[in-house]
Amino acid sequence: MKKLKTVLSVLFMLLSINSFLLFSTDVFAVCSPTPTISGPDNAAAPGTYQYTVNNAQGEIRWCVTGVGVSIDATGLVTVNSGACGSFTVSATDAECGQIGSKDARITNNGGSWQMIYHCD
Repeated sequence: MKKLKTVLSVLFMLLSINSFLLFSTDVFAVCSPTPTISGPDNAAAPGTYQYTVNNAQGEIRWCVTGVGVSIDATGLVTVNSGACGSFTVSATDAECGQIGSKDARITNNGGSWQMIYHCD
């Protein structure tokens, strides 16, 4: 009788775990690797440049940081004539909250890149 009770307890636990796994898949998102962004590494001002994202599960929220740049909901970056320096494009996967980013620089803003050495 004790063995039967133990076997029934184990079966009940296995059925409970199986039911949880079967019926709770919509509760947990299975996240892919961190989103990766593809697009140009350099941008001339003024101009527009398309960025895309891979490894995203859900809706993408695009963001760009930098002087004189903006981005729309499709990943199209607009670089205005006053843009300078560099910018970072990022995409947040709404399903998992993971963020991918890519850096780019503006190449023809009338300035030049200088290597600065700093030693302590």
